[in-house]
Amino acid sequence: GIPIICSRYNPQEVFAEVVGEGLPDMQRIHYTLFPEGEFSESFLDEVSRLLLQPGSNQACARHNRAAVRSRYSGTMLSATFAGFLELLNGISSA
Repeated sequence: GIPIICSRYNPQEVFAEVVGEGLPDMQRIHYTLFPEGEFSESFLDEVSRLLLQPGSNQACARHNRAAVRSRYSGTMLSATFAGFLELLNGISSA
């Protein structure tokens, strides 16, 4: 239930992978982007709401928990490793 307020970090590819850029929305982590430079009034309003009214962000928190489960559950990790093993077997057979 804790809001995610972050800036893009380097390497950019790692940030993109962590938040799930390019994945379907149901697998993407929703976050508030910490702006570079000056803070806009809308950013300050959003951060104030997130921090002062923690319950206001429950839908986002539920979404992020579901996104993490869909990407990193035991079943998904097993499928990913199985895919890697198949790929390695294909390479070693060639």
